[in-house]
Amino acid sequence: EAAETADDQDDSEEEADGEDEFRYSKTIKDSVGYSLQVMQTPEIAEMVMKITDHVTTVMRNATDYQTNLETNYAFYWAEDRREFIRQFCLYGRLLTNEDINAAGEIEAPENPPTLEQFRDIILRYDKVFEEVGNLEDAHTFDNWMRVDLKPFKSALLSAIRQWSDKFKQYLTDHVTNTLNGLNSFIHDSNIDLKITGSPEKVGYDKLVVVLERLKLIRDAEDATDAGFEPLRETVALLKEFGEELPDAVTKLLEILPEQWNELKNAAVVCKQKMQPLQEREVQNIRTMSVTYDEQAVSLHKEFLSSEIFKYDCVEPYKKLDDWNEKLMAIEQGVAAMQASAKSFEVRDIPTYMDLKAMRREMKATKNVWDLIYMFQSYVSTWKQLSWKAVDFAHIEDVIRGISLDMRTVDKEVKKWPMFQGLEAALKDISVSMSAVADLQNPAVKDRHWVELMHDTGAVIDISDSTSLADLMSLNLHKFEDEVHGIVSKATNEQKIEGDLRKIDLAWKDLCFEYEKHERTNLLLPKSTEELTATLEESQVKILDMLGNRDNAFSFVRISYWNKTLLTTDKVLSLWFETQRVWSGLESIFVLCDDIRAQLPKDTELFFEHDKEFKQMIEEFSKKPKVIDATTSQAELFENLQAVRDGFAICEKALAVYLETKRLAFPRFYFVSQADLMDIVSNGKTPKKVMKHLSKLFDSICNLHTDGSNNSLRAKKMEAKDGEVVKLLTPFNLSGQVEEWLNSTLNEMVHTMRLTLAEAVAAYEEKPRDQWIFDYPAQIALTGSQIGWNAEVQIAFARLEEGLENAMKEYNKKQISALGTLIQMLLTDLTPGDRQKIMTLCTIDVHNRDAVAKLISTKVDNSKAFSWLSQLRHRWGEAEKDCFANICDAQFRYGHEYLGCTPRLVVTPLTDRCYI
Repeated sequence: EAAETADDQDDSEEEADGEDEFRYSKTIKDSVGYSLQVMQTPEIAEMVMKITDHVTTVMRNATDYQTNLETNYAFYWAEDRREFIRQFCLYGRLLTNEDINAAGEIEAPENPPTLEQFRDIILRYDKVFEEVGNLEDAHTFDNWMRVDLKPFKSALLSAIRQWSDKFKQYLTDHVTNTLNGLNSFIHDSNIDLKITGSPEKVGYDKLVVVLERLKLIRDAEDATDAGFEPLRETVALLKEFGEELPDAVTKLLEILPEQWNELKNAAVVCKQKMQPLQEREVQNIRTMSVTYDEQAVSLHKEFLSSEIFKYDCVEPYKKLDDWNEKLMAIEQGVAAMQASAKSFEVRDIPTYMDLKAMRREMKATKNVWDLIYMFQSYVSTWKQLSWKAVDFAHIEDVIRGISLDMRTVDKEVKKWPMFQGLEAALKDISVSMSAVADLQNPAVKDRHWVELMHDTGAVIDISDSTSLADLMSLNLHKFEDEVHGIVSKATNEQKIEGDLRKIDLAWKDLCFEYEKHERTNLLLPKSTEELTATLEESQVKILDMLGNRDNAFSFVRISYWNKTLLTTDKVLSLWFETQRVWSGLESIFVLCDDIRAQLPKDTELFFEHDKEFKQMIEEFSKKPKVIDATTSQAELFENLQAVRDGFAICEKALAVYLETKRLAFPRFYFVSQADLMDIVSNGKTPKKVMKHLSKLFDSICNLHTDGSNNSLRAKKMEAKDGEVVKLLTPFNLSGQVEEWLNSTLNEMVHTMRLTLAEAVAAYEEKPRDQWIFDYPAQIALTGSQIGWNAEVQIAFARLEEGLENAMKEYNKKQISALGTLIQMLLTDLTPGDRQKIMTLCTIDVHNRDAVAKLISTKVDNSKAFSWLSQLRHRWGEAEKDCFANICDAQFRYGHEYLGCTPRLVVTPLTDRCYI
């Protein structure tokens, strides 16, 4: 009691505390909720997590349990019972996926199940039924969640029982239907075999019924005799599983075997009675079969020789109907006779191949005449059209479609006259339409139509309203080659006329372009690309026209232009050749006193023809149109030829004179005749010769001069890349051109050699990165190569003295120097200085690699081939000149000024090229 009192007090206190907390919570405004505070309590959060884990585990175990039940028993509620029983009864098993896939190609063979298989499958269902019945009614998971399995067990047991009942019902139905069917068959047979009166008075229809029934009994005899025992076994199996058949069915199984035997005996007796009648009817059937066969052969021959196979047959469809009626009459008689023969089991009757062939041929004949009528209907529609409004694409599609249909017929049909007639008509209309399409060519003129009518022997009026029927009256399909020839001729004539119009238009306003001669101010015609192209194109077209066999209509105009263009071509070729030679000779003989003094007779001859040619130029310039200028003067070509011959004499003399110039300055051999004449003629004007310096020297393109034109002094030479080098000894550009060019060559070599000597002497006086800016690029590069050779030789000498690291130390020096050059490339440099340093880097990389190879191969003297195979520059103190050595070969440096140009990367092959 004391404890209960204490508990009551505690409960009262807890209720009071709860009421206080509730009143307190009501005073809290804008709170997020009590549940959030609870869930944030660690103890509660841990409890929630444990509960969640327990529930998840139980749900997973329950799912696994469910999956296990589905795996074992899903078949009984998911499988289609009707389809399963159908397959089992046909094949004795359920077909697999492989069987079903193969069935698309070859149907699975039927293999009905045995009675033992039925017993096994029913027993299996009973066993599963017992197994499910022993399942627990409820299952508990994790000692707290229990699942009630009673509804599942009840539904599953019902499904399994239905499977078992289905198979039992199938067997029951099989026995019942079989016995009922046999009972009906015996009853009907007894009726059919019953004969009243004398057998000789039996009618034909009754005789047929009796014979057919006897055949049915004979066909069913073996299966029926063997079928009674399986039926008894089936009934026994059903009793074994507690299935009782109706009494009526059981009674049938008892009495039907005896009734079946009685029926078989009655059939034997009946057959003996009907034997004479059957033999008589068989004889009649054979007689009829022969008669029908003879009629069929005769009708087939008549059909094949009839007019319906001719292309010009009148009313073919009516005739085809008549033949069809005759054929059907025989076919109906044959069909009735064949039915009798089957009933009386007559085997050796004819096959009536003629009837089948005739029926097949009549269908083919109908198809061919359908094509003929369709084609003739199209042609009739086309003929009403205007010949210029014909849709040839549509006609071609129709002909192609009919031709495709004709290809599908049998080979024999293609031999029929009307089929061959259709083929010929299609070919003729195709050829005619092709000819009409060709004749629509705008090139076909009235003269061509006259020629076509002459060839065909028919005359029609050709206009836009002419119908296609009128045009087809020309029988164009018989004159296919003539039509193609006339259209081709018209097309060629039109092309010739078009080309002649283009030539007329091209030359009508084609005028010369002129350029003023610099010294005489004469207007000289120019040989432009347009003029050359127009002349060549026109001549090619004229030659094509002359070679065209259809040029008769325009032959006069073609001949005129052929003669005109040949004259123009000859005159222009000779004129521009003469003008070119005159332009070169004129400046030489007029401006070059030396030439006039050396060639007095040739000078006189030149001025004689010069005067005559200038008169021709003035006359030529008065006629700006090319055709007028070249064809208006009758003797223009002969006069030009005379002037050109005179200039040729002067040219030959001048060539001999120029050879003396080449001997005086051999580099003239490396320039063209025209350039040399320009140099010689302008020799007294050095500034005009400067443009040719790059053809005479490797890199010099200009000389910087001072003074007047008559006393110019060369002070500097400029390379093609823009580098300028001061000449140590300025010289005058006076006298003959070959003289001051020789002075240029000598001073170039002199300046380069002395500058190189100075650079070599100063190589050790200051760092190389400063030294290179004191000299031109070529001198800096050659001097560096001389320095490299000397420093390697020093390294070899130190090696021989016993300093083993001498070559390695020099290699480090090389690498350092190369790094200095690379750093300089990162600074602001002029284009020339940048190119100079880049070229030095290229050569320094090769030199570095060569020394590194000497170190790696442990070369310790300067006589080793690895060193001698390098191209090595050296300065000869005795000769005061630079030499290049490789192996046992030595070359004197040429001192040809090269400018500030890049160098290719040096490879072993590069050096060997010098050898």
